[in-house]
Formats: sequence, C-alpha cells, structure tokens
Amino acid sequence: MGAKTPWDAIGEELAQGRVPQVIYRSPELWAQEQARIFSRRWLLVAHESELPAPGCFVRRRIGGLSVLIVRGKDGQIRGMLNQCVHRGAELTGYWQGAVRAFSCPYHGWTYDLDGALIGVPFRERLYAGAALPNSAHLVRVERYRGFCFANLDPEAPPLAEGLGDFRWYLDFWFQPGGMEMEVASGPDRWLIATNWKVPSENFAGDSYHTLFTHRFAAQGGYLPTSARLHDQGFSVRIPGLGHTANFAYLADGAPWPGVPPALAERFEASYLPEQAALFRRVRTALGNLFPNASIHTTVRQWEREGPLVRFWTVRTWNPQSPEQTEVLSWCLVPRQAPDSFKALSVQAYRLSFGPSGMVEQDDVAVWEGIGRAAADPAGDGLSLSLEMAPKPPLPGGGPGQPPGEISQGLINEDNARTFLQTWWRCLQG
Repeated sequence: MGAKTPWDAIGEELAQGRVPQVIYRSPELWAQEQARIFSRRWLLVAHESELPAPGCFVRRRIGGLSVLIVRGKDGQIRGMLNQCVHRGAELTGYWQGAVRAFSCPYHGWTYDLDGALIGVPFRERLYAGAALPNSAHLVRVERYRGFCFANLDPEAPPLAEGLGDFRWYLDFWFQPGGMEMEVASGPDRWLIATNWKVPSENFAGDSYHTLFTHRFAAQGGYLPTSARLHDQGFSVRIPGLGHTANFAYLADGAPWPGVPPALAERFEASYLPEQAALFRRVRTALGNLFPNASIHTTVRQWEREGPLVRFWTVRTWNPQSPEQTEVLSWCLVPRQAPDSFKALSVQAYRLSFGPSGMVEQDDVAVWEGIGRAAADPAGDGLSLSLEMAPKPPLPGGGPGQPPGEISQGLINEDNARTFLQTWWRCLQG
C-alpha cells in the first residue's frame, strides 16, 4: 500500500464526526468539487414560471460555468452553455430576458432557441468545406414539480433517480396541496464570503443554532422561544443521495398552519394519507437537496393575536471560489392562492429570509465568520466537531411509511454528517 496523502485524513476524520477546517478553503478540493460534483449532479437552476413564453431565458451558474435556460418555440425548456462555440465569448450578459435567437457579440455567430447554430457571417466565403459545429454546447434539463434541474454530464442517470425517495417530501414544498407554484419574488442575488458547504450544511437540518444565532428574533416574539419545540418534529436522511430535511411541528392549533381554510382543505385532500398525517402539523420544514439547493417553508405571525402566514423559499449556493458563494433565492406561492395571501406570503419572506431579512442577516454574519476563520492556511490542521450522539431511528421506509432514515427531534448532527460524508464520497470518484 502507498503512503497516506493529506486527503486521506479528511475521510478518516469525517468518519469520526470531526471536520477538517481545510475543506472550507482548499483550492485543490474546490477544483475536485467542480469536476466530480457540479459537473455530474442534477442542480436546481430555475422555476418554469420564470419562463412564461417562447424566447424567455434566464442565465444561471453551474459551478463556475454560465448556463442559459431557455423556453423554445415548441414550449420545451432546454439548456445550453452561455458560450459561443467559435471563440468562447458569452452569448449574453443579461440575467434574464426574451429573445428570438442568441447572437454572439464577438463575431456574430447566431443560435436558435434550441441551441442550433443557424447563422455564421460570410460562412460560404470564409468556411468553405469546413465541418462547423451544429449547435452550442447543450446542457441536459429535466423538471420536477415545476423546478428545472440541469446536468452537465450526458451519462448521468435521469433526474428521478437523482432525487430518489426525497420526492415524497419535495411534494410538500414543490406542490403543496396539489397546487402549482409560481415565483412571486426573485430570484434575489447576493454574495457571501464563505464556502458553499457552510450554508448547505446549515439547511441540511441545523436546528441547534436557532435559539442562539436568532436570539433577537426569538426575544422579540418573531420565533418560538422554547427549546422544547425542538423535540416536536423529526429529521430525515435519504441514504446514498445526501438529501436531508427537518420538519418541526406546531405545538397546538389548527392543522395546515399558515394558510387560509380553503387552501387547508386542498392540502388535506391532495396528499397521500401517510403524507397528510405527517405534514398537517408542520410549522417549519427545511432541507437540502444535495449538493447545493436548499428549501424552506415556515409560518410567521405579524401580531401576537394575528393569524399565521406561510411562505416558501428555495435557494441555491453557487460556489464562485473556495471562499465566496453566490446566493440565488426565490420566494414561491401557490398559483391558485388568493392574491391577498400571496402578498402576505411575500412580505413574510422578505422580512425573514430576503437579502435584508432579520433571520438571513443573522445567518450570513455567522457564516462569514466561519469563512474568515477558515481562510488562513495556518488553520489547515484544525478540526471542528460534529460529534453529537446520533438520534435513535424511527420506523420508516416500509409500506405506508415515510421513506428514508428518520429520527425523532430536530436538534441533531446526523444530517450534517450525512451531507459531508456524501460530499466526500462524491470526491472519491
């Protein structure tokens, strides 16, 4: 056997519940992530309501690559790299818009909405007999419940296989009450000076931080203040795929909290009985679709005696460098919900998880502190702790039962360990 490398110690420490701090700043690991995770996995990039008509497009990132998600003339949604196959110039600098075709600003090569190369200036004179490419660099796009996922790997298994049993839970976020969702605000975009794994791990199911990081919001009555509430829920892990979630229950009150009675009736009728039994009491549900798409829904109460209002948000943590992450954050609402409810839902999102929301700012301040601490190479030999005792498993995965590994309570580090161990396994090839 050959001598151990510095990277061998990472797997050994993760297996023992410790996290080498170097994983949050290493350029070598970052390059491996781009090659073995972001170039091979299904990544959430858009929602179909952002592309209402043929010609509509959005510009997104897959790792460091710029990608266009486009609705074609036939109504289908496709993807292509935002790059001319001639000299590599970007086809557009706009984040979103509507076009008839994409024309490269460098030499005028033109592409149809499906990526086909349809125009080369002076082609007959300058390229006589040359076998030019037929299209832009195409990107696979598949959809689930209105969300568009892209994959750079033409050999990757289909999206359904990548999502696996987590689809059972995604229906609570992506198609609540059987209703289609639509983007009501966003995506908001901002940068965080930290590694992408830090916020992804947080949304994987870190309820431990809530009463400390968000103490001001709790003391002001905006969040629950009782640690007892952390036992009123459960956490979920999907073995082998790295998807995780936490579901927190409302201590008392009507089922399907935070939505009008008419919507609550639709919620009750649209889910499988075992889904309804699990979801009807949920106050807060947050999770992470491995690697970097986080989903969240919760309820907010504007006045102490006022009604609860539910909102939904999805965000992606796109790595720009080992130490900087681009955030895209969408606020979604059920398309069939009353306009008055949609407006309150967006307001609740902006107050808490918008770019200047009180909860979002709490998190970012801490995450950037983690980034600063990890940025100095002098700390590369340090390890952080994920050594909380595992929670006892609950029945799951059988006929009529929720899928995955399930444990009682919300405060655990099982989900974070699952996230990082999946990350490390992906880097091994």
